[in-house]
Order: sequence, then C-alpha cells, then structure tokens
Amino acid sequence: GSDNAYVTGYTWSTNYDVTTGTFQTTNGGGADVFVTKLNATGTALLYSTYIGGSSNDEGRGIAVDASDNAYVTGYTWSTNYDVTTGTFQTTNGGGADVFVTKLNATGTALVYSTYIGGSGIDGGRGIAVDASGYAYVTGRTSSTDYDVTAGAFQTNNGGSSDVFVTKLNAKGTALVYSTYIGGSNDEVGYCIAVDGSGNAYVTGKTASTNYDVTAGAFQTTYGGGDVDVFVTKLNATGTALLYSTYIGGSNGDIGHGIAVDGSGNAYVTGSTQSTNYDVTAGAFQTTYGGGADVFVTKLNATGTALLYSTYIGGSNDDIGYDIAIDGSGSAYITGNTKSINYHCTTGALQTTIGGLSDVFATKVNNVGTSLLYSTYMGGGGSDQGSAVVVDASGNAYITGYAVSINYPTTAGAFQTTNEGLSDAFVTKLDMGTTTSVQQGVADFESSWSVYPNPTQGEFIIQTEKDGMFELMDITGKVLNTYIINNNTQTIQENLPSGMYFIRERKSGTVRKIVVQ
Repeated sequence: GSDNAYVTGYTWSTNYDVTTGTFQTTNGGGADVFVTKLNATGTALLYSTYIGGSSNDEGRGIAVDASDNAYVTGYTWSTNYDVTTGTFQTTNGGGADVFVTKLNATGTALVYSTYIGGSGIDGGRGIAVDASGYAYVTGRTSSTDYDVTAGAFQTNNGGSSDVFVTKLNAKGTALVYSTYIGGSNDEVGYCIAVDGSGNAYVTGKTASTNYDVTAGAFQTTYGGGDVDVFVTKLNATGTALLYSTYIGGSNGDIGHGIAVDGSGNAYVTGSTQSTNYDVTAGAFQTTYGGGADVFVTKLNATGTALLYSTYIGGSNDDIGYDIAIDGSGSAYITGNTKSINYHCTTGALQTTIGGLSDVFATKVNNVGTSLLYSTYMGGGGSDQGSAVVVDASGNAYITGYAVSINYPTTAGAFQTTNEGLSDAFVTKLDMGTTTSVQQGVADFESSWSVYPNPTQGEFIIQTEKDGMFELMDITGKVLNTYIINNNTQTIQENLPSGMYFIRERKSGTVRKIVVQ
C-alpha cells in the first residue's frame, strides 16, 4: 500500500546486497533465496536477506499481506533449510521440496517457515495470500506421497508429475486443503490467483490428453503438440473443480501468468507456437507472428467462453511470463522478446530492441482490441521480465534478470551498474502516459550510425557528437573502446562471424552490427 516493492529469486552471489540485522546476512551455500524490499523511489533497500541452507534454494513466487509480511515459495534441496518450530513439516521429504516462508515486515525474522513435499521432486512456482493470511501455493510434484488432505479433489498422483494446489493456514501449522490435479502425463502449475470467496485459479501446462476438464468448459479436448495451457478454478474447500479447461492449438502452448478481476474473470498470459491458437474476432492481433508469440486471453467467470483472446508478437520468440490487471480491466504483461518487430507504441520508452533479447512491458485495453502502451526494455545482452504488479495509480513494477551491462537504470537508483553475470532488476514504469527516455538518450539516438551492416570486419562509426563508443559481444563483454569527436572513424577489427553491439557509453544508446 506504500508502493514499496518486494522481490524474490535466487542468487549464487556471496556478496548479494543484504542489510544489517536482517534474518540471514550470509549465503548458506549453493544458490540461496533472496527477499529484498525496495523503497517507493527505488533509491534504497528497506531490507534485504538471504534465506537458505547448504544446498540450492530458489525463490519462485512472492505475495504480501496487508501487514507487509512477505510470503515466499519455491524449491529447496537443502536438508537444513530454515524452518520454524511447530510448522506443518520440519524435515525435507526427499529430493527437492516446496517451501513456504513468511517473513516479517522488517525482514528480521521468520513468522513461519515450512517444507511441503514427499519423496520425489516438489517445487512451488506461485503463491497468493487471502485477507485472512492463508497462503495458496501451486507448482509441480513428482511425488506419489505428496501431502494431500482427506476429501480433496484428487488424492493420488495421476502420473509422472502433477500440479498441486495447497492451502496453508495462517500460522503455517496445518494444511487447510491440499490436492493433486493432473492426468497421466506431465503437468506444472506456474501461477495462482485467489478471488474474494477463496476460490483458487491456476494456470500452467499439461501434456495429458486426460487432464481434468469440466463439462461445458471452453475447450474439453487436448489441442495437440507437446503441451496445452490449462486454466483451472478450484472451490474454496479444495474438494471440487468449479471449472477446468484446456486452451491451445495444434502446437505447444504454455500458461505462465494468471490474474482475476472482481467479477471472477481470469486473465492469462504465456506463449504459443500454434498458428491456430484461439483468438477472438476484433482482437489486437489475430494472426501468428512467428517463432513463439505471447498470448493474452480473458476467460469468463464460468470458464465457458473467451471474452477476448489475442496474439502479441513479432517474427521471433516472444513469451509472456506474468500478467496483472488494474481497476479498469486493462492487462499489464511482461516477458521476453527476441523479435526486432515486437509491437511498440508511439512515444514508448524504447522502441527498438537493445540486444539479443529484451524485456517487454505491454498494456492491453479492457476489451483486448488495442495496446495502450508497449515498449522494449533492455541493453546489449539478454534481459527477461519475469513478474509484474500494478499499483493504484497504474504504475507497473517489473522484475526479472538482466545480463546487459547497459540495462536502463535511473539517476540515484540503488544500484546503477551490473555487478556480475546477471543481476536482478526492478523497474517502475508509468504505462499510462508517453514515457520520456532518460536525459541524453534522445539527444544521441539519431546523431550517430554504424555502416556497412552486415560487414565482413571493417565498419564505420559516424557521429555528430563527441562520444565514447564500446564494441561488445552478445554477452555484453566490452571488446574495444573508441573515442570519436564529431567525426567519422573507420574501424578494422578481426572478429569471428556473429552479432555484436556498438554502445555510446554516456547515453547508453546501442546499435546492432552483424559480422559475416
């Protein structure tokens, strides 16, 4: 409610930024979960902590309650992951387990922390919290002895790996309900949302032709390819499906993110490789762009029909990883694009792709017919948007990872340089208006060029302004630097064939160059 941002993920760094007095200030071993609370202006950490044992621990989902407690879920391989006395499960069940950890508002202590899992591989991928402090978790389990409750919808593993949906009480001491959902092949639950009545909405992917669908649902048969999207609404007691449907065409389709509005309509995003994915008449993009496309699909409250459904994508791979909605029913999507022709709107922050792959941030109107805002965000490397939330003012908070050394940051931000192989990023974006580019970038954008492109090794940098230009490979590694003062300079480099980038250092503007 105060516009502070809470982020989770995992880090191998022994010098990840942690704050004094937080729960765990040193890396426990391997990869650790991190939980970081950033102030509303992005200039300082309110707290930041590791959580983890001696093996690998990965934070995959986070939610926050009205008292500013953070609830985190993910995978842990550690037999000494931090659990609290009296919680539901205090020992690792075997392999990887789900964890659910509730961290207090100051990040100094665990309110509760528990394993959940059987003897196979179990991991939490998404978490939601209701007004009573109950945590709802989904993910993937390969365990035949995953913890399920009597009377739950499905008490046995359907085969291979199943979705699970588990509701934990407010103290973390017991399961309110826990159920498998799945057919005879592989399923993963990637994201979960909860409505005001305590019904849980889950999306993910299924390879089962006998995934549990309900009579009258939008799509009751498997579409084809290796996987289909599923959207499943589970009742408040976990005993029955209110609806469950496939969504998908003849190729691979995956649901990554889900959100629910006050009327019980579900908004889903993910990726599709199907040229016949279900789109609706008049939607923003009704034909497949190529590679993989983002989809945004709005399903009615009974799961029987699409209110709208659209592709969003260019000629290369585009994947939607998360979705949020505002009070007007506009949908905000983030993910990753490799397309040089991904859809951007006039006046957006960044209208050309920065590197090998970029974050995208896209806002779709409430009927799915147009983009209200859409932009690339990225530098010369590979960058991905993994999660998005929206505040009451319509600002989008996006997190993910950046390999680029020139991912766009703002003056005075907490950390303005990439410190390693890949860093987490947090970006707060005004998607309600035309967004200005950082000072200096617009001035440089049209003032320099690189040619010929493609080249066989020799190229020319021509600039109308004084600048320092860096030659980078696709990982963002700087190979050479050239200082050019309002002039033209011919560059001769003995480079292997491939893609490279020229960056003007002060402005951060980038040109792509291909060596044949």
